[in-house]
Amino acid sequence: MEEELGPQARQLFNELREEIAALRNNQGHGQVPFIPNHAPRTRQERIMENFVRNPIQVHKQLNPRNPILAYEGTNFPIWEAAIDRTICHVLVRQTPFTDKLDNFDTLAVDEASTITSLIRNTVVDNLGDILDASKLTSPKEVFKLLQTKCSRSDRRRKIELLDELVELIKDESPSTDATLSVWAKLKSELAQLKITWDEALGILLQSHFKPPVGVEPMTFEFTISQQLNEREAPPFDDVSTTIQYAANKLRNKSGAAPPVLTASSVDPMAMELDRIQAMQSRGRYVPPQRRQIQPPCPQPNLSIDKATHFKGKGQSEALVSKYGNHCIYCGVNGHWYSDCIHFWKDVANKRIDPPDADFESKDSKY
Repeated sequence: MEEELGPQARQLFNELREEIAALRNNQGHGQVPFIPNHAPRTRQERIMENFVRNPIQVHKQLNPRNPILAYEGTNFPIWEAAIDRTICHVLVRQTPFTDKLDNFDTLAVDEASTITSLIRNTVVDNLGDILDASKLTSPKEVFKLLQTKCSRSDRRRKIELLDELVELIKDESPSTDATLSVWAKLKSELAQLKITWDEALGILLQSHFKPPVGVEPMTFEFTISQQLNEREAPPFDDVSTTIQYAANKLRNKSGAAPPVLTASSVDPMAMELDRIQAMQSRGRYVPPQRRQIQPPCPQPNLSIDKATHFKGKGQSEALVSKYGNHCIYCGVNGHWYSDCIHFWKDVANKRIDPPDADFESKDSKY
């Protein structure tokens, strides 16, 4: 049959035979399915996957003490260091992350949402309510809000730590097994706050400076704290200038003459005569039956501004040892009038009037 075919037909017949043979060969052996090649995951990918799955567990493993940010922000440096430690671990990063807010812009979507969740789960409920009310979702904005709200209390925390340092220096009791650990913890917290020697001297001056004669200690300390505690890191010269200005202002307001004290002018007998003269200027004694009963009224040295400033903050051991822990409003020990429920109840009922507009002037009796 092939001999009867022409050259072209014979060529087509041979090609068709080869194709049929190839199809039979493929059916007998089968084709191997295509398997894509997957590159092994890197260490950073495995760490990030574990962090996204359970951020709190990873954070606690890196920070066993798991610091929770307080409402007053007194532990903000410790809390920030813990958050930064966790972020640097999951990003396999050697340089600090939270020191520059622009670093948050480099995060991926899943990384950003996980870090936001971590921040929200490491603050007290009151701060959580503030974050919920702000409706912020970006970790950069959330961290910036907490930084603005809480980092301003760094100076108050430095004052407390330096007061603890002074108490440790003055402690004459025998050391125990925990003595070195207390010193080490104090040194670590001071190092985290990055306090300089010039700033430390200013804080010690602020904490241990005694107000002049005729100036109420509480008013003097409130005036100094109000001007210095909100500043970032005032040096010693600024603290000295602020104290001198406040002392002169409050002394002039009280009408007391500025004393001139030198090494040769300090006379104990003169000081005793001044004390006797002050007692004699109180007026003549009036028998109880002749005294006029006056209705109780709030004490004139109570200040709503001062009470608002110290409300809810408690008092350090240094303040308690210096001024006691007695409420001058209700007479009960254990709190100051800034935390007295009776005081704030009378403020709400307008039994205590707010200060006049010119309460800072020299002629004001507030």
